[in-house]
Amino acid sequence: MKRLLIPACCFFIHFNTFSQVSVKMIDSVKINESKNYGWFPSLQMLSTGELICDVSLDPDVHSVEGVWAYLISTDKGKTWGKRNTAGVFFREVSYTRDPPLKDGSMIMLAGYPLPGPSNDFQNIETYSCRLSKGGNSALFMNDVKIHLSVPTEKISFTVGKIKEAANMFFTGTIIKSPSYGWLTLMYGKLRGDKVYRTIVVKSADLKNWKYLSTIEGDKETDAALDPEGKKTYQGFCESRMIRLNDGRLFVVMRTGYANLIYKSWSSDDGKTWSTPVSIGFRGVKPSMMLMKNGLIALCTGRPGPVTLRFSQDNGKTWVSPIELNTAIPIKPYNYASTSYTGMVELEKNKIYVVYDQVNSDNGTNPESDNEAMNMTYGKLFEVSVK
Repeated sequence: MKRLLIPACCFFIHFNTFSQVSVKMIDSVKINESKNYGWFPSLQMLSTGELICDVSLDPDVHSVEGVWAYLISTDKGKTWGKRNTAGVFFREVSYTRDPPLKDGSMIMLAGYPLPGPSNDFQNIETYSCRLSKGGNSALFMNDVKIHLSVPTEKISFTVGKIKEAANMFFTGTIIKSPSYGWLTLMYGKLRGDKVYRTIVVKSADLKNWKYLSTIEGDKETDAALDPEGKKTYQGFCESRMIRLNDGRLFVVMRTGYANLIYKSWSSDDGKTWSTPVSIGFRGVKPSMMLMKNGLIALCTGRPGPVTLRFSQDNGKTWVSPIELNTAIPIKPYNYASTSYTGMVELEKNKIYVVYDQVNSDNGTNPESDNEAMNMTYGKLFEVSVK
């Protein structure tokens, strides 16, 4: 892919503790270009060093049978290979990441589980995909089973052959756990829920998952969001979890179309969680990681541009945003980017961020604009603490 030569930008950020963080943009690359769709990007790195940037090729509709694609970089994001197209993956996915698998592969758990053989929405099943051989081999298996505390709500579809599924989605990083083997997040609706909740599930083998805890549900949603008077909130969803250097788990969660992000901590490996509180800024589906230098990096957007922020106090406070694009709405609720992003740390102090951008004056990814192109960009930043 063609590289974009953009002058390096440098920002200096001061924390309340008077430490200084220097953030310098080193490079910007166009990863992918799609007619109509090629958006909602994510980014992962295999233990062998290859980068995997995946995107959705579908319109923003609910469907089990979605079209999913990914690109591979073997040179730390400087150039990217052809787009590989696959299927059956809704864009909500959990990835083996913390740590990445030692054999160089990556397992992904797809969204939209289906009921088990007895049509039981408390015991649900879905697909996994194992990428191996540097991302050049993809093995899809219908081998993931989830046992929940109560049945899920059902979700109906008007597109595709499958008309009904469980309203619960895998999302974010799969984290190694000393207590359970592996942990990851799901969000959706259990029976009787008014809005989305975020839950933690555990597994010993990456195939059989069981409900562990709820971070936020209807009660917390009402307490957090009603004072804002928002009408667009869906509840706590599109969540991301990392393990901090002190051993605690830290989670951030979307709350609505353009609402505040909320955060919570766990000191007992995910069994219980602190009362969720606002992070202080708005956004959708944040990407987040703990850097080797101890900083937490978080990227999100909407409303407004895609932004990159840092915390050096385990998520309590965050610096002013660094803008990656200019995704300002042209019309109400129309944006030039989905504001979905992905991040990896290529090496100490160097992070690579991906996001999408539409070249349409309408500020949306339009079927009606014959000239519209959806582009995915990668930006490389050097981040150091002084």
